[in-house]
Amino acid sequence: MRPARLAASALCLLALPAAAEVRVTAVYGHGLEESDSVEASVRVEPSFSVDLGAGSWLEASARIRLDPADRLDPGRPRYDTYAWGSVPYRIEDETTVELRDLYLESPLGQGVARIGRQQVVWGRLDGVRVLDTINPFNFREFILADFDQARIPVWAMYLDVPVGRWRVETVLSPDTTVHDIPERDAWFEFRAPRFRFGADSSGSLPPVETQRPSDLADGTIAARLSRSLGRLDVSFQAQQGLDPEPLGALRVDGSGVRVETHYAQRRIFGLGATTSVGPAILRAEIAAQPSRHFNTRNGQALGTARADQWTLAGGMDFNGPLDTFVNLQFVYDRITESPLGLVRPRTDRIVTAFLRRDFAYETWLLEGRWYGNLEDEDGIFRGRIAWRPTGDLELSLAVDGFYGPARGLFGQFSGRDRVSLGVSFTL
Repeated sequence: MRPARLAASALCLLALPAAAEVRVTAVYGHGLEESDSVEASVRVEPSFSVDLGAGSWLEASARIRLDPADRLDPGRPRYDTYAWGSVPYRIEDETTVELRDLYLESPLGQGVARIGRQQVVWGRLDGVRVLDTINPFNFREFILADFDQARIPVWAMYLDVPVGRWRVETVLSPDTTVHDIPERDAWFEFRAPRFRFGADSSGSLPPVETQRPSDLADGTIAARLSRSLGRLDVSFQAQQGLDPEPLGALRVDGSGVRVETHYAQRRIFGLGATTSVGPAILRAEIAAQPSRHFNTRNGQALGTARADQWTLAGGMDFNGPLDTFVNLQFVYDRITESPLGLVRPRTDRIVTAFLRRDFAYETWLLEGRWYGNLEDEDGIFRGRIAWRPTGDLELSLAVDGFYGPARGLFGQFSGRDRVSLGVSFTL
Protein backbone atom coordinates (compact mmCIF):
# COMPACT_ATOMS: atom_id res chain seq x y z
CA MET A 1 0.00 0.00 0.00
CA ARG A 2 1.35 3.43 -0.93
CA PRO A 3 2.19 5.82 1.94
CA ALA A 4 -0.61 8.25 0.97
CA ARG A 5 -3.21 5.50 1.07
CA LEU A 6 -1.80 4.17 4.34
CA ALA A 7 -1.99 7.64 5.91
CA ALA A 8 -5.54 8.14 4.65
CA SER A 9 -6.59 4.77 6.11
CA ALA A 10 -5.02 5.67 9.47
CA LEU A 11 -6.85 9.01 9.53
CA CYS A 12 -10.15 7.26 8.82
CA LEU A 13 -9.55 4.91 11.76
CA LEU A 14 -8.63 7.77 14.06
CA ALA A 15 -11.88 9.52 13.14
CA LEU A 16 -13.85 6.58 14.54
CA PRO A 17 -14.65 6.11 18.25
CA ALA A 18 -11.58 4.30 19.57
CA ALA A 19 -9.83 3.28 22.78
CA ALA A 20 -6.05 2.87 22.78
CA GLU A 21 -3.29 2.07 25.27
CA VAL A 22 0.39 1.19 25.26
CA ARG A 23 1.87 -1.30 27.72
CA VAL A 24 5.63 -1.03 28.33
CA THR A 25 7.56 -3.80 30.09
CA ALA A 26 11.29 -3.86 30.87
CA VAL A 27 12.96 -7.05 32.16
CA TYR A 28 16.51 -7.81 33.23
CA GLY A 29 17.30 -11.51 33.67
CA HIS A 30 20.52 -12.81 35.23
CA GLY A 31 21.72 -16.42 34.89
CA LEU A 32 22.87 -17.66 38.29
CA GLU A 33 25.26 -20.41 37.19
CA GLU A 34 26.90 -18.47 34.35
CA SER A 35 26.65 -15.16 36.27
CA ASP A 36 25.78 -13.38 33.07
CA SER A 37 22.90 -11.44 31.54
CA VAL A 38 20.19 -13.62 30.03
CA GLU A 39 17.72 -10.90 29.12
CA ALA A 40 17.73 -7.11 28.97
CA SER A 41 14.51 -6.52 27.10
CA VAL A 42 12.08 -3.68 26.60
CA ARG A 43 8.69 -4.74 25.30
CA VAL A 44 6.24 -2.18 23.91
CA GLU A 45 2.70 -3.40 23.26
CA PRO A 46 0.33 -0.89 21.63
CA SER A 47 -3.32 -1.89 21.28
CA PHE A 48 -6.52 -0.22 20.25
CA SER A 49 -10.22 -0.94 19.74
CA VAL A 50 -12.33 0.87 17.17
CA ASP A 51 -16.11 0.99 17.52
CA LEU A 52 -17.52 0.47 14.01
CA GLY A 53 -21.13 0.78 15.14
CA ALA A 54 -23.96 -1.76 15.22
CA GLY A 55 -22.06 -3.81 17.81
CA SER A 56 -18.99 -4.34 15.62
CA TRP A 57 -15.42 -3.75 16.77
CA LEU A 58 -11.97 -3.74 15.23
CA GLU A 59 -9.30 -4.98 17.64
CA ALA A 60 -5.58 -4.61 16.97
CA SER A 61 -2.38 -5.06 18.96
CA ALA A 62 1.33 -5.44 18.29
CA ARG A 63 4.49 -6.33 20.18
CA ILE A 64 7.84 -4.62 19.70
CA ARG A 65 10.66 -6.23 21.67
CA LEU A 66 14.26 -4.98 22.00
CA ASP A 67 16.69 -7.33 23.74
CA PRO A 68 20.42 -6.44 23.48
CA ALA A 69 21.36 -9.44 25.65
CA ASP A 70 20.20 -11.69 22.76
CA ARG A 71 20.32 -14.96 24.73
CA LEU A 72 16.71 -16.17 24.63
CA ASP A 73 16.56 -16.20 20.81
CA PRO A 74 20.12 -15.40 19.74
CA GLY A 75 21.15 -14.10 16.36
CA ARG A 76 18.61 -13.82 13.59
CA PRO A 77 16.01 -16.61 13.96
CA ARG A 78 14.89 -18.31 10.76
CA TYR A 79 11.16 -18.18 11.57
CA ASP A 80 10.69 -21.11 9.20
CA THR A 81 7.93 -22.55 11.39
CA TYR A 82 5.65 -19.57 10.71
CA ALA A 83 3.17 -19.40 7.85
CA TRP A 84 3.34 -16.55 5.40
CA GLY A 85 1.50 -13.58 6.88
CA SER A 86 2.39 -14.58 10.44
CA VAL A 87 6.18 -14.16 10.38
CA PRO A 88 7.57 -11.62 12.90
CA TYR A 89 9.78 -8.90 11.46
CA ARG A 90 13.35 -8.90 12.74
CA ILE A 91 15.50 -5.75 12.83
CA GLU A 92 19.16 -6.73 13.12
CA ASP A 93 19.66 -9.28 15.93
CA GLU A 94 18.04 -7.38 18.78
CA THR A 95 14.57 -6.13 17.79
CA THR A 96 11.43 -8.04 16.84
CA VAL A 97 8.18 -6.52 15.60
CA GLU A 98 5.14 -8.77 15.69
CA LEU A 99 1.47 -8.28 14.91
CA ARG A 100 -0.48 -9.91 17.71
CA ASP A 101 -4.20 -9.25 17.18
CA LEU A 102 -6.00 -7.87 14.16
CA TYR A 103 -9.59 -8.98 13.93
CA LEU A 104 -13.09 -7.76 13.23
CA GLU A 105 -15.75 -8.84 15.72
CA SER A 106 -19.42 -8.53 14.79
CA PRO A 107 -22.76 -9.79 16.13
CA LEU A 108 -24.11 -12.93 14.47
CA GLY A 109 -27.72 -13.25 15.57
CA GLN A 110 -27.41 -13.92 19.29
CA GLY A 111 -23.81 -14.99 18.84
CA VAL A 112 -20.61 -13.44 17.55
CA ALA A 113 -18.27 -13.78 14.56
CA ARG A 114 -14.58 -12.92 14.75
CA ILE A 115 -12.38 -12.85 11.65
CA GLY A 116 -8.66 -12.11 11.60
CA ARG A 117 -5.51 -12.79 13.61
CA GLN A 118 -6.46 -13.98 17.10
CA GLN A 119 -6.12 -16.38 20.01
CA VAL A 120 -8.81 -18.99 20.70
CA VAL A 121 -8.49 -20.35 24.25
CA TRP A 122 -10.48 -23.50 24.99
CA GLY A 123 -8.49 -25.01 27.84
CA ARG A 124 -9.81 -25.09 31.41
CA LEU A 125 -6.52 -25.76 33.21
CA ASP A 126 -3.85 -23.31 34.38
CA GLY A 127 -0.31 -23.44 33.03
CA VAL A 128 -0.74 -26.73 31.13
CA ARG A 129 -2.05 -27.37 27.62
CA VAL A 130 -4.37 -30.34 27.14
CA LEU A 131 -7.31 -28.92 25.15
CA ASP A 132 -5.80 -25.45 24.62
CA THR A 133 -4.57 -26.58 21.20
CA ILE A 134 -5.81 -24.09 18.60
CA ASN A 135 -2.83 -21.74 18.82
CA PRO A 136 0.77 -22.91 18.52
CA PHE A 137 3.22 -21.90 21.23
CA ASN A 138 6.41 -19.87 21.41
CA PHE A 139 8.85 -21.63 23.76
CA ARG A 140 11.29 -18.69 23.95
CA GLU A 141 10.98 -18.92 27.76
CA PHE A 142 9.93 -22.57 27.80
CA ILE A 143 6.63 -22.49 29.78
CA LEU A 144 7.54 -19.64 32.16
CA ALA A 145 6.01 -16.77 30.17
CA ASP A 146 2.33 -15.92 30.59
CA PHE A 147 0.41 -18.05 28.12
CA ASP A 148 -1.29 -14.96 26.65
CA GLN A 149 2.21 -13.83 25.67
CA ALA A 150 3.47 -17.24 24.56
CA ARG A 151 0.58 -18.31 22.35
CA ILE A 152 1.12 -17.47 18.69
CA PRO A 153 -2.03 -15.87 17.25
CA VAL A 154 -3.31 -17.38 13.99
CA TRP A 155 -5.41 -16.08 11.12
CA ALA A 156 -8.83 -17.65 11.55
CA MET A 157 -12.58 -17.31 11.35
CA TYR A 158 -14.22 -17.95 14.73
CA LEU A 159 -17.98 -18.31 15.21
CA ASP A 160 -19.75 -18.54 18.57
CA VAL A 161 -23.52 -19.10 18.36
CA PRO A 162 -26.19 -20.56 20.64
CA VAL A 163 -28.10 -23.60 19.35
CA GLY A 164 -30.87 -24.42 21.78
CA ARG A 165 -29.21 -24.88 25.17
CA TRP A 166 -25.83 -25.49 23.61
CA ARG A 167 -23.08 -23.02 22.84
CA VAL A 168 -21.46 -23.94 19.52
CA GLU A 169 -18.00 -22.60 18.67
CA THR A 170 -16.21 -23.28 15.39
CA VAL A 171 -12.77 -22.35 14.10
CA LEU A 172 -11.57 -22.42 10.51
CA SER A 173 -7.93 -21.42 10.06
CA PRO A 174 -5.75 -21.64 6.93
CA ASP A 175 -2.74 -20.63 9.07
CA THR A 176 -0.14 -23.43 9.18
CA THR A 177 2.12 -21.84 11.81
CA VAL A 178 3.53 -24.44 14.23
CA HIS A 179 5.46 -24.26 17.51
CA ASP A 180 8.37 -21.83 17.67
CA ILE A 181 11.09 -23.94 19.33
CA PRO A 182 14.32 -22.24 20.47
CA GLU A 183 17.20 -22.69 18.10
CA ARG A 184 20.69 -23.91 18.86
CA ASP A 185 22.55 -22.02 21.63
CA ALA A 186 19.38 -20.34 22.93
CA TRP A 187 19.11 -20.13 26.72
CA PHE A 188 16.15 -22.55 26.68
CA GLU A 189 17.38 -24.72 23.81
CA PHE A 190 15.65 -28.09 24.12
CA ARG A 191 18.25 -30.66 25.19
CA ALA A 192 16.23 -33.69 26.31
CA PRO A 193 16.41 -36.68 23.93
CA ARG A 194 12.63 -36.56 23.44
CA PHE A 195 13.07 -33.20 21.66
CA ARG A 196 16.29 -34.16 19.82
CA PHE A 197 14.90 -37.11 17.86
CA GLY A 198 16.43 -39.53 20.36
CA ALA A 199 19.93 -38.02 20.38
CA ASP A 200 21.65 -37.80 23.77
CA SER A 201 21.45 -34.43 25.49
CA SER A 202 25.23 -34.10 25.61
CA GLY A 203 25.77 -34.82 21.91
CA SER A 204 25.43 -32.58 18.90
CA LEU A 205 22.73 -32.73 16.25
CA PRO A 206 23.39 -32.50 12.52
CA PRO A 207 22.09 -29.33 10.84
CA VAL A 208 18.29 -29.10 10.92
CA GLU A 209 16.25 -28.12 7.87
CA THR A 210 12.51 -27.47 8.11
CA GLN A 211 10.08 -28.62 5.41
CA ARG A 212 6.94 -26.52 5.82
CA PRO A 213 3.56 -27.32 4.23
CA SER A 214 2.34 -24.78 1.69
CA ASP A 215 -1.16 -26.11 1.13
CA LEU A 216 -3.90 -24.11 2.86
CA ALA A 217 -5.80 -27.38 3.27
CA ASP A 218 -3.25 -28.27 5.96
CA GLY A 219 -4.84 -25.63 8.23
CA THR A 220 -7.08 -26.23 11.24
CA ILE A 221 -10.78 -26.91 11.53
CA ALA A 222 -12.27 -27.32 15.01
CA ALA A 223 -15.57 -27.26 16.87
CA ARG A 224 -16.62 -27.18 20.50
CA LEU A 225 -20.06 -27.74 22.03
CA SER A 226 -20.63 -26.66 25.62
CA ARG A 227 -23.49 -26.18 28.06
CA SER A 228 -24.37 -26.06 31.74
CA LEU A 229 -26.05 -28.94 33.51
CA GLY A 230 -26.91 -27.46 36.87
CA ARG A 231 -23.58 -26.78 38.60
CA LEU A 232 -21.66 -28.78 35.98
CA ASP A 233 -20.27 -27.10 32.86
CA VAL A 234 -19.32 -29.58 30.13
CA SER A 235 -17.77 -29.25 26.69
CA PHE A 236 -16.99 -31.56 23.80
CA GLN A 237 -14.26 -30.68 21.33
CA ALA A 238 -13.01 -32.02 17.99
CA GLN A 239 -10.10 -30.68 15.97
CA GLN A 240 -8.16 -31.61 12.87
CA GLY A 241 -5.10 -29.82 11.61
CA LEU A 242 -1.36 -29.70 11.46
CA ASP A 243 0.46 -31.21 14.44
CA PRO A 244 2.64 -28.35 15.77
CA GLU A 245 5.35 -30.74 17.02
CA PRO A 246 8.00 -31.64 14.42
CA LEU A 247 8.92 -35.08 13.14
CA GLY A 248 12.50 -35.71 12.05
CA ALA A 249 14.06 -37.72 9.26
CA LEU A 250 17.76 -38.22 8.51
CA ARG A 251 18.86 -37.15 5.05
CA VAL A 252 22.26 -37.82 3.45
CA ASP A 253 23.43 -36.06 0.32
CA GLY A 254 26.58 -34.50 -1.10
CA SER A 255 26.66 -31.87 1.65
CA GLY A 256 26.59 -34.47 4.44
CA VAL A 257 24.03 -35.60 7.03
CA ARG A 258 21.16 -33.38 8.13
CA VAL A 259 17.88 -33.71 10.05
CA GLU A 260 14.89 -32.75 7.96
CA THR A 261 11.83 -31.84 10.05
CA HIS A 262 8.29 -32.08 8.76
CA TYR A 263 4.77 -31.90 10.17
CA ALA A 264 1.93 -34.42 9.99
CA GLN A 265 -1.81 -34.05 10.40
CA ARG A 266 -3.45 -34.95 13.70
CA ARG A 267 -6.93 -35.31 15.18
CA ILE A 268 -7.94 -34.40 18.72
CA PHE A 269 -11.15 -35.34 20.50
CA GLY A 270 -11.69 -33.83 23.93
CA LEU A 271 -14.00 -33.59 26.90
CA GLY A 272 -13.85 -30.83 29.51
CA ALA A 273 -15.80 -30.27 32.71
CA THR A 274 -15.94 -27.74 35.56
CA THR A 275 -17.99 -27.84 38.73
CA SER A 276 -17.94 -26.59 42.31
CA VAL A 277 -17.95 -28.66 45.48
CA GLY A 278 -18.36 -26.43 48.49
CA PRO A 279 -15.68 -23.71 48.30
CA ALA A 280 -13.57 -25.65 45.75
CA ILE A 281 -13.66 -25.47 41.95
CA LEU A 282 -12.93 -28.78 40.21
CA ARG A 283 -11.74 -28.98 36.59
CA ALA A 284 -11.07 -31.94 34.31
CA GLU A 285 -9.94 -32.46 30.71
CA ILE A 286 -9.53 -35.60 28.59
CA ALA A 287 -7.88 -35.56 25.17
CA ALA A 288 -7.59 -38.45 22.71
CA GLN A 289 -5.28 -38.26 19.70
CA PRO A 290 -5.81 -41.44 17.65
CA SER A 291 -3.06 -42.66 15.33
CA ARG A 292 -0.78 -39.73 16.03
CA HIS A 293 2.65 -39.73 14.35
CA PHE A 294 5.74 -40.18 16.55
CA ASN A 295 9.44 -40.51 15.89
CA THR A 296 11.20 -43.80 16.58
CA ARG A 297 14.92 -44.43 16.76
CA ASN A 298 16.61 -47.80 16.40
CA GLY A 299 20.38 -47.48 16.33
CA GLN A 300 21.17 -44.72 13.86
CA ALA A 301 17.89 -45.14 11.97
CA LEU A 302 15.24 -42.47 12.55
CA GLY A 303 11.70 -43.40 11.55
CA THR A 304 8.05 -42.67 12.29
CA ALA A 305 5.23 -44.77 13.66
CA ARG A 306 1.61 -44.17 14.62
CA ALA A 307 0.06 -44.76 18.03
CA ASP A 308 -2.86 -43.55 20.13
CA GLN A 309 -2.20 -40.89 22.77
CA TRP A 310 -4.43 -40.23 25.76
CA THR A 311 -4.10 -37.30 28.16
CA LEU A 312 -6.15 -37.05 31.36
CA ALA A 313 -5.92 -34.02 33.63
CA GLY A 314 -7.66 -32.78 36.73
CA GLY A 315 -7.34 -29.69 38.87
CA MET A 316 -8.75 -28.04 41.97
CA ASP A 317 -8.87 -24.37 43.03
CA PHE A 318 -9.58 -23.31 46.60
CA ASN A 319 -8.65 -20.71 49.21
CA GLY A 320 -6.07 -22.06 51.63
CA PRO A 321 -4.72 -20.70 54.93
CA LEU A 322 -4.29 -16.92 55.20
CA ASP A 323 -6.68 -16.47 52.26
CA THR A 324 -4.06 -17.89 49.87
CA PHE A 325 -5.35 -18.98 46.46
CA VAL A 326 -4.26 -22.58 45.77
CA ASN A 327 -4.38 -24.43 42.45
CA LEU A 328 -3.38 -28.11 42.31
CA GLN A 329 -3.31 -30.15 39.08
CA PHE A 330 -2.34 -33.59 37.84
CA VAL A 331 -1.73 -34.58 34.20
CA TYR A 332 -1.39 -38.20 33.05
CA ASP A 333 -0.20 -38.66 29.47
CA ARG A 334 0.10 -42.12 27.89
CA ILE A 335 1.05 -43.59 24.51
CA THR A 336 -0.88 -46.85 24.18
CA GLU A 337 0.82 -49.82 22.52
CA SER A 338 3.89 -47.65 22.02
CA PRO A 339 6.07 -48.62 19.05
CA LEU A 340 9.59 -50.02 19.48
CA GLY A 341 12.20 -47.29 19.86
CA LEU A 342 9.71 -44.53 20.68
CA VAL A 343 11.74 -41.32 21.06
CA ARG A 344 9.57 -39.70 23.69
CA PRO A 345 8.74 -41.46 27.00
CA ARG A 346 5.69 -43.67 26.89
CA THR A 347 4.23 -42.01 30.00
CA ASP A 348 4.36 -38.59 31.64
CA ARG A 349 2.90 -37.87 35.07
CA ILE A 350 3.02 -34.16 35.80
CA VAL A 351 1.97 -32.46 39.03
CA THR A 352 1.60 -28.70 39.42
CA ALA A 353 1.01 -26.45 42.43
CA PHE A 354 0.33 -22.73 42.11
CA LEU A 355 -0.06 -20.36 45.09
CA ARG A 356 -1.02 -16.68 45.07
CA ARG A 357 -1.53 -14.21 47.93
CA ASP A 358 -2.42 -10.50 47.81
CA PHE A 359 -1.44 -8.08 50.59
CA ALA A 360 -2.16 -4.49 51.56
CA TYR A 361 -5.29 -4.05 49.47
CA GLU A 362 -3.71 -5.84 46.48
CA THR A 363 -0.69 -3.52 46.50
CA TRP A 364 1.65 -6.52 47.03
CA LEU A 365 1.44 -9.91 45.32
CA LEU A 366 3.28 -13.14 46.18
CA GLU A 367 3.23 -16.08 43.77
CA GLY A 368 4.73 -19.56 43.84
CA ARG A 369 4.67 -22.10 40.99
CA TRP A 370 5.96 -25.66 40.84
CA TYR A 371 5.92 -28.23 38.04
CA GLY A 372 7.12 -31.76 38.68
CA ASN A 373 7.37 -34.82 36.41
CA LEU A 374 7.05 -37.94 38.52
CA GLU A 375 8.51 -40.13 35.76
CA ASP A 376 11.84 -38.29 35.55
CA GLU A 377 11.87 -36.90 39.11
CA ASP A 378 12.58 -33.41 37.82
CA GLY A 379 10.82 -30.06 38.03
CA ILE A 380 10.65 -26.28 37.94
CA PHE A 381 9.93 -23.85 40.72
CA ARG A 382 9.24 -20.12 40.43
CA GLY A 383 8.86 -17.54 43.16
CA ARG A 384 7.66 -14.03 42.36
CA ILE A 385 6.90 -10.88 44.33
CA ALA A 386 5.28 -7.82 42.77
CA TRP A 387 4.53 -4.32 44.03
CA ARG A 388 1.68 -2.38 42.47
CA PRO A 389 1.63 1.14 43.89
CA THR A 390 -0.92 2.14 41.22
CA GLY A 391 -3.14 0.22 38.85
CA ASP A 392 -0.89 1.08 35.91
CA LEU A 393 2.52 0.32 37.43
CA GLU A 394 4.10 -2.95 38.61
CA LEU A 395 7.62 -3.73 39.83
CA SER A 396 8.53 -7.39 40.25
CA LEU A 397 11.27 -9.81 41.26
CA ALA A 398 11.18 -13.47 40.11
CA VAL A 399 13.43 -16.47 40.74
CA ASP A 400 13.30 -19.55 38.47
CA GLY A 401 14.99 -22.83 39.35
CA PHE A 402 15.26 -26.24 37.62
CA TYR A 403 16.32 -29.62 38.92
CA GLY A 404 16.57 -33.22 37.77
CA PRO A 405 18.40 -35.32 35.18
CA ALA A 406 19.36 -33.86 31.79
CA ARG A 407 17.08 -36.32 29.99
CA GLY A 408 14.02 -34.97 31.84
CA LEU A 409 11.30 -32.67 30.58
CA PHE A 410 12.32 -30.02 33.13
CA GLY A 411 15.74 -31.28 34.18
CA GLN A 412 17.09 -30.54 30.70
CA PHE A 413 17.33 -26.92 31.92
CA SER A 414 19.36 -27.66 35.04
CA GLY A 415 21.93 -24.89 35.23
CA ARG A 416 19.50 -22.39 33.70
CA ASP A 417 18.38 -20.90 37.02
CA ARG A 418 17.83 -17.16 36.77
CA VAL A 419 16.70 -14.06 38.62
CA SER A 420 14.56 -11.49 36.81
CA LEU A 421 13.74 -7.89 37.67
CA GLY A 422 10.82 -6.29 35.86
CA VAL A 423 8.88 -3.07 35.62
CA SER A 424 5.64 -2.68 33.69
CA PHE A 425 3.37 0.32 33.17
CA THR A 426 0.56 1.49 30.91
CA LEU A 427 0.54 4.76 29.00
